[in-house]
Amino acid sequence: MSQDHNYDNYVEIYNKQGRQAAQEYVINECGLDYAAFQRKMRSETAFTFNRSTKKFELKSEEAHFMSLDELCGIKNSSSKPDSPASPRNSEFDDLIAELMRDRITELHKFIRLDKSSKQIVVYSKAIKDNGYFLSVV
Repeated sequence: MSQDHNYDNYVEIYNKQGRQAAQEYVINECGLDYAAFQRKMRSETAFTFNRSTKKFELKSEEAHFMSLDELCGIKNSSSKPDSPASPRNSEFDDLIAELMRDRITELHKFIRLDKSSKQIVVYSKAIKDNGYFLSVV
């Protein structure tokens, strides 16, 4: 049974007859659990669910935004295998990230960004008390 053919049929049934009919199709024709079928469809096809129209459609060729997997740093299984030096690079990257977090935490004591009022609040007394000098450019 061709899985691609099943996905196309599923999308057609879902878009024309609704979710209930699509669930019945998956259970009766594909022999899969509905949730498992949806997971496979998300990972193996170019179909995406449009929440505003409540229908499935093909993903556009031009992706303007990063996918959730890309954003979270999840690597695809199709990428080339890690080299032996990769764990060392990973440890170094983790060290750099930790140092950056420490630095940002330190700066957060003195500077606050308020997005709602579009203000930057600088605690100059705290800066001077901790041995730093404030320069306004």
